[in-house]
Amino acid sequence: MQYSDFFCKDNTAHSSGPKGGEYMNKKIIFLALSVIVGSLIFAPLQNSEAALSASNTVSYTSSDGSVDKYMTKLVVQPYKKGSQYWSYIVKVCATDYPLAVATVELKSDMEKVLLGVNSVIAKGKCSFYGAVMKANDGKTLGATMLLKGDAVNEIQNILAKLPTSTKAQKDQYIGRLVQLYNTLGYVPRF
Repeated sequence: MQYSDFFCKDNTAHSSGPKGGEYMNKKIIFLALSVIVGSLIFAPLQNSEAALSASNTVSYTSSDGSVDKYMTKLVVQPYKKGSQYWSYIVKVCATDYPLAVATVELKSDMEKVLLGVNSVIAKGKCSFYGAVMKANDGKTLGATMLLKGDAVNEIQNILAKLPTSTKAQKDQYIGRLVQLYNTLGYVPRF
């Protein structure tokens, strides 16, 4: 192959002709194979996490101020003296296996803040989530974590109940489905 086989006189690449077309086809095939290999590598991690979360019925709620296995309160302090706002940060650590976290919901006696996380925390790593929240007392601040596997199970349960539910229940179910789909990054096909 010669230099002139891939470039025109003005030094721009071209894909016309048999050699240029072969080069572009090789690039496309390489890209497709890379995507397939990457998905094969990461698929077992997600499936094993979903299986563990489906069989593991550990509660991820620490709204009473206690510390559970995966989530701990890191910062609970008044945002400004004399105000009802609090700085609240929780730390989530994947101690046993990677955690595929869908959402973290921060709660107080006055409000809830839903954080759409949609990420995987590697085993042995931690992530931090927080907000400035309105609360009467810092002791009422807590958090709930929803794993991706649990979110998918909830979606399946809602879809099974949907045909036999009343209009009011359907509206509530559809609102929750939209929230879960958005959190997981799925686009539903209705």
